[in-house]
Amino acid sequence: MVSLKGTELTSLVNKVLKEVGRLRKGNNLQFHCPFCHHRKRKLEVCIEPPYMWHCWTCDAKGRGLHSLLGRMHASRDDIVKLKKIVGEERQKPSYNIFESVIKDGLDEDSKQEKQEALQLPQEFKSLIYDDKTIEYKLAARYAKKRHLTWCDIIKYNIGYCGRGKFANRLVFPSYDANNNLNFYSCRSYSDGGYKYQNSEFSKDIIGFENLVDFDFPIYLCEGALDAISLRRNAIPLFGKTLSHKLKSAIIQSKCPEINIVLDDDALTSAIDIAEYLTSVGKVAKLVQLRGKDPNVLGFEKTMEQIKNTNVLDFSALVKLKLG
Repeated sequence: MVSLKGTELTSLVNKVLKEVGRLRKGNNLQFHCPFCHHRKRKLEVCIEPPYMWHCWTCDAKGRGLHSLLGRMHASRDDIVKLKKIVGEERQKPSYNIFESVIKDGLDEDSKQEKQEALQLPQEFKSLIYDDKTIEYKLAARYAKKRHLTWCDIIKYNIGYCGRGKFANRLVFPSYDANNNLNFYSCRSYSDGGYKYQNSEFSKDIIGFENLVDFDFPIYLCEGALDAISLRRNAIPLFGKTLSHKLKSAIIQSKCPEINIVLDDDALTSAIDIAEYLTSVGKVAKLVQLRGKDPNVLGFEKTMEQIKNTNVLDFSALVKLKLG
């Protein structure tokens, strides 16, 4: 028999995870994982002490419901409600999202730094759920126009904002290797104003890092829509330059080939990136799409162009710089 406390916890967890958990055995509830977005219910949450939770696909896990609500960026009211139900939980420092992760090799000053966790806009709504509003219809119509599929929406957790600071924009979240939000980019689907508006957060990240395997060829592009159109191992720069983290990851990787797929108006930046990559001993291609971008050109034609592009050598790089 489920206690009143268990019922309250179940209701709270259902609210935060935005679905009704399926009772598996004992007091374990199964959900679709909000971190890896697997199509099956791979996240299990125990509503009995010590309140363990774990995704069997991406290995996201924690000890205590406070850590789960923290990872989900739950509202202050939900945090307060949890404390009233279960009291204060003794948590391991590694799951405190309000403190920077301590890594080997960092100096003592860096270890003491604290950084508030990035959160999606308060008005963010997933495109998965059709709430029958005009805002949803406009966002869904634009997503279809940009060739975004249902699988893309689930894989990248694409959403929209119908109001607020990012009103009338699709929202493209980016997650790090631990499936923590590290950036988001917004694309307007209405006339007027700036086309793109990004989160006010450091760009020293690896875009879509949770979906990238550096043991295989990677594709560098400017924005989220281009990366999604490239389908696999694509990294949006959210600009035209390599971040320090991305440079470090590339240098340490065994990546066999790096394809630079920037827009033609960013040719100078693309050449600079190519020059840097060759200088550190990496195999690089500078792909020119003749006035189009991957999202407009489409996956097949873009891949064909990449396939027909030669690897850069010193003489080709000099010609590009002179040209």
